[in-house]
Amino acid sequence: MKNIFFIPLFFLLACNSDEVKIPSDIISREKIINIYMDVHISDALVTSQRVKDVKKSNQQKKSYLVSVLKKHNVSLEAYEKTNSFYENHQDLMVKLYADVMIKFSEEQALLEGDKKEEKKK
Repeated sequence: MKNIFFIPLFFLLACNSDEVKIPSDIISREKIINIYMDVHISDALVTSQRVKDVKKSNQQKKSYLVSVLKKHNVSLEAYEKTNSFYENHQDLMVKLYADVMIKFSEEQALLEGDKKEEKKK
């Protein structure tokens, strides 16, 4: 008798869609992927400069972030709202960063291909 209760409950839960609707005021997926790539490159640049003063390092990162957002014509508020949305939907963030990593790999392959072409000349 207890199983009869669980069977409809299972189907009810199984049919419930876990797909999250992305609000219209969130930066588009393709655009945020490109922004995240540029942000990570700028963070790596700051890290490679080995700035010992943490405050100065954070100021440089903020400055680079402003430049990246300007390049992509995105406001800081829109960027922060998008970050917040993805932080609250970790499954979507994981998928997004998987695409960021794929794009980084593609860029790296292109750069390596260009280097091979230059050596042939």
